[in-house]
Amino acid sequence: MKEERVPQNGFGRISGGFVATGSVNDAWADIHEDSTGSIVRYTIIPNPVLRSVQFKGMRFVPPEELIHVFGTLLGRPIVQEEGSRALERVLRLYRAHGFSLARIKSVRFSPTDGSLTVMIDEGVIDAIDIEGGIRTEDAFVLREFQIKPGDVFRIDRADRGVVNLTSTTLFDYVYLEAQQSGDKTLLIVRLKERPSQLARVGMRLDDERHNAGPARPSRRELPRRGSGNGGFYCRWQPEPRHIH
Repeated sequence: MKEERVPQNGFGRISGGFVATGSVNDAWADIHEDSTGSIVRYTIIPNPVLRSVQFKGMRFVPPEELIHVFGTLLGRPIVQEEGSRALERVLRLYRAHGFSLARIKSVRFSPTDGSLTVMIDEGVIDAIDIEGGIRTEDAFVLREFQIKPGDVFRIDRADRGVVNLTSTTLFDYVYLEAQQSGDKTLLIVRLKERPSQLARVGMRLDDERHNAGPARPSRRELPRRGSGNGGFYCRWQPEPRHIH
């Protein structure tokens, strides 16, 4: 309870100030007027105190790192704005570890015991879709990409997968795109095939042999490794290579 004498035009300013702190759940005033002004009796109900934080769903980032983010908020009335900033710092921590698709699935606070439970999706890939492949089988792309449904997306592994694919010299470009649908994450591998270098050799042999039949190289003859650059959400386009 708080009691003070204020002019009548100050009621809204003072009561609004309590709520503006963010640490007050509710506040109201009982007003008693007399000839000199008004006696205002405020009733203030503070937000419940944050006493503990628990994270669920994480496997790769140590829980101590996540709890440390909330360290300055423990033992104080919970404030929504401060809690939101702490959750943003949790996601930045995941980004720093390479988990680009990590997200907060749910946040639950129990005013009874002051516990906060944060459910995290570290970026599990539910499905992978291959778009742009005409001659290339999806199984070949997935084998080279080395990220499977059920894996947690990490930017370093994605980069290596893109490099593996572009190093085959089968594609003009390869890039990745993530789509969220409800609680499901779809990873799309978009690629554009280039004319096979060995197929060009086959057609050239065909011309020289006067339509004697093209050489038909098997996929295992095509190179799969080499140097290259890859990136998440961007195209990788190799330098043109010519056969003389």
